[in-house]
Amino acid sequence: MPDLPLPKPTSPNKQNTVSVSQNDTSASGKPQGAQSNASGDANYKPTNFSAGQGQSNQQPPKAQVPQATQTPPAPNTSQAPQSPPAAGQPAPGTPPTPSSPPPKPPKTITALNSMSAPAKAIPADAPEPAKPASVPHVNPAVSSQQPGGPQQPKPAAPTIPQGGATAVGSMQAPPNPSTPPAPGAVPSLGKMPAQPASPATTADTQRSAAFAKPKKSILRFLPMVIGALVLIGVIAFAAMQFLGGGGSTSIPAGDGPDTSGRVTVPGTQTTLTYWGLWEPSEVLTSVIEEFEAENPGITIEYSRQSHRDYRERLQTAVASGAGPDIFRFHASWTPMIADELSPLPATVLGSSQLSQNYYPAAAKQLVLNGNVVGVPLMYDGLALLYNENMLAAANEQPPTTWSELRALANKLTIRNGAQVQRAGIALGTAGNVEHFSDILAVLMLQNGANFTQPNSPETRDALLFYTNFARADRVWSTSLPASSTAFAREDVAMIFAPSWRIHEIQAQNPNLKFGVVPLPTLTDERITWASYWAEGISAQSQNKEAAQKFLTKLSSPETLQMLYSEQSAIRSFGELYPRQELADELLENSMIAPYLEDAPYAQGWYMSSSTHDNGINDQIIKYYADAVNAINNGEKPEDVLPVVDQGVKQVLRQYGVSTSTAR
Repeated sequence: MPDLPLPKPTSPNKQNTVSVSQNDTSASGKPQGAQSNASGDANYKPTNFSAGQGQSNQQPPKAQVPQATQTPPAPNTSQAPQSPPAAGQPAPGTPPTPSSPPPKPPKTITALNSMSAPAKAIPADAPEPAKPASVPHVNPAVSSQQPGGPQQPKPAAPTIPQGGATAVGSMQAPPNPSTPPAPGAVPSLGKMPAQPASPATTADTQRSAAFAKPKKSILRFLPMVIGALVLIGVIAFAAMQFLGGGGSTSIPAGDGPDTSGRVTVPGTQTTLTYWGLWEPSEVLTSVIEEFEAENPGITIEYSRQSHRDYRERLQTAVASGAGPDIFRFHASWTPMIADELSPLPATVLGSSQLSQNYYPAAAKQLVLNGNVVGVPLMYDGLALLYNENMLAAANEQPPTTWSELRALANKLTIRNGAQVQRAGIALGTAGNVEHFSDILAVLMLQNGANFTQPNSPETRDALLFYTNFARADRVWSTSLPASSTAFAREDVAMIFAPSWRIHEIQAQNPNLKFGVVPLPTLTDERITWASYWAEGISAQSQNKEAAQKFLTKLSSPETLQMLYSEQSAIRSFGELYPRQELADELLENSMIAPYLEDAPYAQGWYMSSSTHDNGINDQIIKYYADAVNAINNGEKPEDVLPVVDQGVKQVLRQYGVSTSTAR
């Protein structure tokens, strides 16, 4: 069969819209544009072939494992083993040959699928780098910086005895029978001893008894007076506790700003409620105090929320009128919470300012109907993390292309028969690759796929290329722990992760030596991934003007620098700056510089992991997870993709996203 030309990515404005009924629960038939001979196994032959590539999608030769009956030769310890030269580099001692230029890397994932990974796997008996004694397991589903805190207990109300003022007045310690009365002490008013009557006064007393009643001392009212005073004091104390804030507060203990230094300004007071997610209150205390000093009459109450069911709780609170004035949300949530977001006036932040001062992804994700609805205070994306010792032992450098990455992953893998003892890279599965959806989205973008039309050759090839790492190349296994935990334990040489995962890895293994580099590329066009959070103002807020003033303060370069400094005091580095003019200040940090280098080329969509939204992201990710699992279990892509196509389009319609919009 003659070689066919490479397919051209479908242009966004010429994409055909596939109408799928929202009531359809299954789909059958072949995907549009998919080849009839495509298959999900390692022998799948794509339509396109690269010149000189040979047969498509061949499995790499398996590493040879010595038989149990054979005695392996003793290793030569006098001389270090020579590693093969890196891709495109001549062997040591070989003069350059100008007449034989190195082969160009493949430009499409179809060509990558047709490559055979070199059989350079490390045998099972090869020495491994020293591993830490023990690394505690961390649940990847829960971040190490998740919010939470004890609530302040309510003060106990005083106990009032039954019987009114008389009972209160009678509350006194019982007398000690063994203690004699003090000199001059007045006996109890209720038991005054009778004084003996003198003979001189007896007659007068008897004569006046017929005309008037005997007089009683006013001291008999003293217990009632004392009881009434005590009761009034108790009631006053209870009222002060109730009216003075002695009850519970909605801000968790330790997560609210210190208000002891606040000065109450006479006149109208405005209180802004601010819901955050990841930052403890001490990070924002200085910023809040500075804003309140600059704006007398405005008070900020910051409340750090739990990420569990946060999106649903936020929408419910806003709809009921009891929600926050300002809140954090993921940039990909914009279509889901459009009704809860208040458009920002151009005087605060217009779309042109957003495009000029922030990274391009923000201008695409935080604008509704021409109005900016969110301001990012941070940025994050995806980068490649690699074990420095493992690459040094293999005499290799971090890869810059997907073809280099595939070859290096195979070389770094240590297998014992069918078992992967040490993985080359965490790719190919959905269950234990924590950010598989972000990685798959990058492959789809770089291969020219249209997110809203999943049933396409570009999406099919991206899925096959991704699953081949576990299914054909066997450089990763479902038997390994979650990717970040495996990396901390040195069970895998390379992983993809956002910058915030670095804090978790360092916490699990502080002695781990690893580096960070930008994402690999497929062609000369650089396309990367963005996943970040932003601050918005509630559409139901009664204090929009004050909220806009505070949001302007938060997003200023000076405040962002202050926040980064406060965050760096409690972890190795703070949240990455979202403003392009501040990027140079962080490029000296090798851990975060690669994320900022990729930021100008980053795109985002509804395949962002770890947003915990139970909505547009999690639902679409579930369809792709099922597709990855199905292909790894032997199902054919032409049987899997129609289900993905139908499900993704249904989710997009549910949240008001057009299914004809490219990417």
